[in-house]
Amino acid sequence: MILAVVLLVAMLMVGTVGMATATAFRHGNIRVQVTSQGEGGDNINLLVPATLAEAVVALAPVEMFRDEIPLDELEPYLPAIRELGREIRELPDADYVQVDSRYETVRIEKRDGRFIIDVQDRDQTVHISVPATTVNRVVKKIRDLV
Repeated sequence: MILAVVLLVAMLMVGTVGMATATAFRHGNIRVQVTSQGEGGDNINLLVPATLAEAVVALAPVEMFRDEIPLDELEPYLPAIRELGREIRELPDADYVQVDSRYETVRIEKRDGRFIIDVQDRDQTVHISVPATTVNRVVKKIRDLV
């Protein structure tokens, strides 16, 4: 009887870990890479499961956002934010922003279900990659503010 209970608990633990792993792989990861050039430059490579980021956004109290985001400044953009929340997952793969100047380059694109932001200037390079589903959930959270 004790062996049966131990086996049942072990199976439940393995199943829970397996489901958590499958969910993390399905949602993907958020990648942030920052490389600083020059003497003593830092290199940061951060990989966070999108599921964790989505959970933080889902569990964050709306009041916290209201305290931090100036809603009166956002108000003119709320119709666009609402529409973006509906359409963001359906956007085709494309380059959406491309800014090239003498000192920096900024590019925002969507590729293979991910939004990719690349910024490069004289001092550092920043690369951020976020699943479109995560961006969609964050936009929905902002949309729910009002």
